[in-house]
Amino acid sequence: MWESQPQPIFALGVLSMLIQGTIMSYLYAHRQESGRSIGHAVLFAWLVGSILVSYEALAEAAKYTVPSVATWIAVEVVAGFVQFTFYGALLGWVYRARVLQTAR
Repeated sequence: MWESQPQPIFALGVLSMLIQGTIMSYLYAHRQESGRSIGHAVLFAWLVGSILVSYEALAEAAKYTVPSVATWIAVEVVAGFVQFTFYGALLGWVYRARVLQTAR
């Protein structure tokens, strides 16, 4: 059985988020609706993020010994919601600004 790290490796977590953000930005940029509104970008981030959050919240709780499965799931879902809401708002702001510049 796999053992957990005694201390988390923070850099790997940041690298993971950068990879996720790069892939999602690429996917969003190739959608016809990109730049339409910040709300559309947040919805896109929630949809794509739900794939990642479902793994973090459910599969990890199933694979590892956690003190409370319900608490684990709640924390992961809330953290994912915050993370992908912030990411979607940022994504929408960046692409909306791009669309506005192109329109000028």
